[in-house]
Amino acid sequence: MLKVDGINVFYGDLQALWDLSFEVNEKETVAIIGSNCAGKTTTLNTISGILRPRTGSIEFLGQRIDELPPHRIVELGIAQTPEGRQLFPSMTAMENLEMGASVPEAWRNRNRTIEWVFELFPRLEERKTQMAGTLSGGEQQMLAIGRGLMSMPKLLMLDEPSLGLAPMLVLKTFEMIERIRKEGVSILIVEQNVYHALELADRGYVIETGKITIEGESKELMDNEHVKTAYLGL
Repeated sequence: MLKVDGINVFYGDLQALWDLSFEVNEKETVAIIGSNCAGKTTTLNTISGILRPRTGSIEFLGQRIDELPPHRIVELGIAQTPEGRQLFPSMTAMENLEMGASVPEAWRNRNRTIEWVFELFPRLEERKTQMAGTLSGGEQQMLAIGRGLMSMPKLLMLDEPSLGLAPMLVLKTFEMIERIRKEGVSILIVEQNVYHALELADRGYVIETGKITIEGESKELMDNEHVKTAYLGL
């Protein structure tokens, strides 16, 4: 479904990603794990078209996308839920959801998609007229994921979905993500909560200082001594 092939990404003269390559298959959940400033968010932003690779390529469903603008990438079926949620706090929950359906096909189908989002997150229907900035942290995370789903993605990219949440809400968030995967949406998740991310994912990649250093099935990564020591505290 998604093929990232040898991308090198820079901020000015500072290189952030080095020959990065990985894949996401259809109906698969893939985790990218690593420490702060390892290049995880840069990776997602490059796939989304916010950043451009200086060299290398990105393909989605057989089409090269690394030179497309972000809105075209969304139209093709990739949505990103950004780190920190980045909601519109002075707009209602419903208005935030509608902002996620900004591409033409998603807008035409928004009523049906909203019904699906409310089925996934009944709390959002209860809070649909409430300002997003007054929602609890867990409700805001539901809203951020729901907004991403409003574009009807084939691939949903989640950047630190458990950030700032209480432990019980972290568990609920990962349960929600698993349910979305069961609905047929492929997932690419960037997450510092390594244990939960690998439990959820089929495969994973470890990124360190902008390079993929370890890859494999989730169970293999959880048994890897470096991953245990550096990321699982074992």
